[in-house]
Amino acid sequence: MATTMRILGWRSSGLRCPDHEINCCDSEGNPFRTTLIQMPNGTGKTTTLALLRAALSGSAQTWEPAQVVEFRKKGSTDDSGYFQLRLAVNDRRVTISMQFDFESGEIRYRTTKGSGQETGFDPPLEVRRFLSEEFVSFYVFDGELAENLMKRDHIHAEKAVESLFQVHLLSHMKNWLTDYWDENTRDVNVTTEKGVTRRKNQLSKWIGRRNQLLIEKTKLVSECSSLEEDLHHHQKLHEHELAKQHDQAARIDAASTKVERLKQQLLE
Repeated sequence: MATTMRILGWRSSGLRCPDHEINCCDSEGNPFRTTLIQMPNGTGKTTTLALLRAALSGSAQTWEPAQVVEFRKKGSTDDSGYFQLRLAVNDRRVTISMQFDFESGEIRYRTTKGSGQETGFDPPLEVRRFLSEEFVSFYVFDGELAENLMKRDHIHAEKAVESLFQVHLLSHMKNWLTDYWDENTRDVNVTTEKGVTRRKNQLSKWIGRRNQLLIEKTKLVSECSSLEEDLHHHQKLHEHELAKQHDQAARIDAASTKVERLKQQLLE
């Protein structure tokens, strides 16, 4: 079943952007298909985008105190600020709030799903894997990201595909399985020690073979790169020789034409 997540609105107070509340719903509480918000320069567009990313990803939990203090309203002496994001996930209302404590340099999250409120960042399970800091930046993005998204010298498109299809989970699974194996074979009893030793030896053999293959792969990739360079060089030489051949053929044709003309003049 497809999952739909829509932003219903947000509210900000005591932060670097002006205090404001945005509502993206009609009079009956249904979200508009499209909402356009225009903000003059210097009124906090960048700050608002940063707050939206932090609310959707929970990334502010790892911010340094200096990062938190940067969001304090300019010239303000207030010790706190507040940001609240309202969402609809498959028509289920979800609210994520961020309480800024500028004295301690901390941000406390609260998540409301239905009628219950929980401490911390706890989005619904069906969208949780898409609410990573890296992936959120692809749908709450600025103009610079949009401009560089498909450029060859940037890797944003590759990261977007990896995040969308959760490719990074493969490495997480590998690490989890390794930890699981080590944890469950650390304190084996005598009756299973022989079998575990045999499997450990087999595992060591496989790991050694894998490392050997990785070394061979690195060597072959290097050789392939070298051969490609040689091929490119010889292609250039080949093209140069062909050009010389064409040039010589053209001069021979011109000389032959001249010889025939001179013979005719001699006869005359």
